[in-house]
Amino acid sequence: MYVPNYIPDPIEVPGNVTEEPYRVRLGFMRRVSLLHFLSLLAIFGVSTLSLPTPPLERVVMGIGATLLVLSLTRIAVRATKWDQVISVVLFPILAMLLAVAARTVDGMGWPVWGILVGAGCAAGYAVSCGRDFSFVGQFFLSLVASSIILAIVATDLGMNTHQAAFFLGVNCLYLFFLVYDSASLLARRRLGEEAAAIVDLYRDVFNLFGYLVRVARHWRQHKIWAR
Repeated sequence: MYVPNYIPDPIEVPGNVTEEPYRVRLGFMRRVSLLHFLSLLAIFGVSTLSLPTPPLERVVMGIGATLLVLSLTRIAVRATKWDQVISVVLFPILAMLLAVAARTVDGMGWPVWGILVGAGCAAGYAVSCGRDFSFVGQFFLSLVASSIILAIVATDLGMNTHQAAFFLGVNCLYLFFLVYDSASLLARRRLGEEAAAIVDLYRDVFNLFGYLVRVARHWRQHKIWAR
């Protein structure tokens, strides 16, 4: 008797990275981790420039709209070269909007740039771990190292309790998302699609909504929870 899972199987594309030898998978993971960190450095670097400061609500709407277009593009042309091309073309727009948002939020007293430390520690782990790579190890070791660094920085900058908690909390949440999504996208990307994988790490915040729809359809199809 076939008993379906309570959650749907993850999306996979033929010839994805998980089908490659370990050494090849490790190289892909290292490149993605390092390139993602560099993309964050670029975004926060741009945020330090003299940028226009439109209302935060408009910037957030722009970010949401760009992420939606990127997500719909991936759904429409998944596993084709157009996915990569369109993702790379649209990413600078998203990056600029994120830079403006980061500058505005930081100006309001909420230091979001702390995620740079967590992402940097995650990239450092990926590059230096040798053949003993582990996503669990990447998360916990990066969390410990980045939390210690951020705690020292928060104390040195004289942050109040709320700012320090935000500083550390955002880093923890972002690290969890980064490592979890990095592991998941291995089944959705092939070798040579590192650029699109970097964009995935930004647009996958929309995956929650799509995933809930997939779960609902899965339950309906297999009559899970049906009385």
